[in-house]
Amino acid sequence: AAGSAPVSPTANRAAPSGPQRSTVVSTFIRDHDRVIGAVSAAKPHFIRCLRPNKSGIAKKFDRNFVSHQIAHLGVPQAVCIFRSGFPIRLLHEQAWAAFRCLFP
Repeated sequence: AAGSAPVSPTANRAAPSGPQRSTVVSTFIRDHDRVIGAVSAAKPHFIRCLRPNKSGIAKKFDRNFVSHQIAHLGVPQAVCIFRSGFPIRLLHEQAWAAFRCLFP
């Protein structure tokens, strides 16, 4: 359902009745649940890293090299989209419903 929290792999399991041993699977499930919880609570931002020069020398800025990276990362296009006023973030289900016709 749109907007609902992710379902935990342990959601339908009964509570253990005795002492619980930590297994690889139980550790994985616990860690998975923690990661999914953190990702679900996050407000993602995209960071694009640029190298100032090909050689990694400190305090050396290669304008052509940086310009080439910016162009190929799609930064100008992203700036145009943001300036156009598209602050809308769709849930996966909403995006899939709107654009699934593009993926036969």
